[in-house]
Amino acid sequence: MAYICFKCKRQIPGDAKTLFQHLRAVHHVNHSSTYFQCSETGCGRTFSFIRSYRRHLLKEHENQSDTLDDPLEGPAQPVDIQLAENEPVQGDEEVEDEWDELGQDDMTNRVALFLAHLRSKPSVISKDDLKKVKGAMHQSAAQMWCLLRLLPTMIGDLVPMHSKEWKLLLLLLLCMEFIFSPSLTVEATLYLAKILEEHHSLFLQLYPLHHLLPKHHFMLHYPRAIQKLGPLTQFWAMRFEAKHNFFKRVSHVTCNFRNICKTMAFRHQIAQCYNLLCGTVLSHNTEVGLGHTTFLANIEGVKDIESGLTGIPLFSELYEPALVTF
Repeated sequence: MAYICFKCKRQIPGDAKTLFQHLRAVHHVNHSSTYFQCSETGCGRTFSFIRSYRRHLLKEHENQSDTLDDPLEGPAQPVDIQLAENEPVQGDEEVEDEWDELGQDDMTNRVALFLAHLRSKPSVISKDDLKKVKGAMHQSAAQMWCLLRLLPTMIGDLVPMHSKEWKLLLLLLLCMEFIFSPSLTVEATLYLAKILEEHHSLFLQLYPLHHLLPKHHFMLHYPRAIQKLGPLTQFWAMRFEAKHNFFKRVSHVTCNFRNICKTMAFRHQIAQCYNLLCGTVLSHNTEVGLGHTTFLANIEGVKDIESGLTGIPLFSELYEPALVTF
């Protein structure tokens, strides 16, 4: 099934295996002979911004992307992890035997134990979730981000050393390091374009019977978007998802969908009132763990900042905790 790329401004076949972006200018789309064929382009009328003095906003909007939606809820969830677990590359008997030793129980147990103390810990990953290659793993974007970043530490020692599937997952992690970075150089965006192409090429090489997802294609536009707009994390919807999580929990607990909008608004206002009265809206939940007291003079590197410690004697006692959580 074909899909429309809102950046390429064209229809992409569902079985497309292209690794490049095909950009078209907005004025080309507006005057295209197929522009008003809504079933093919998804556009039913002329852009209002084209005739507006604010048309520069449209130009910037073309480059904007949601980094939460594409990599975390696209390639990461239904494809890379599940295919690597279910369809190891055929032909290398040694690698196949090592993959057989990596049982699904081992992976799920390690994930459950390793992430037990984290707030964004993933939901329980069942065998059925791993077997359904085209199905979602029922993880939110925050849970998927937490799982992907820590997965090499959790099960890296169980993975075959020369596994190409593992290399595919590591390439995705490397892409995410650049995509979620708070600052990038122009050279870094060029390198990101190369590793995205390498990731997609390796995916098609390992799994020729599977097609690239639309979100695979959307990620090809990220380097250009970063060059135009800067780091894309300033446009993502992670905080909106966190806010929406409150309403999902309320709807699940109340089990009453009659005038659901009023119910959500009322419960949200009650929660906001409670937080304001408790003074927890702007407070930081900081927990300081066990530690020991020491003198300021004993701290490493104190001589480098001694000039800025006006009025603070070096024999002052300080508490040095072993753990601080925010």
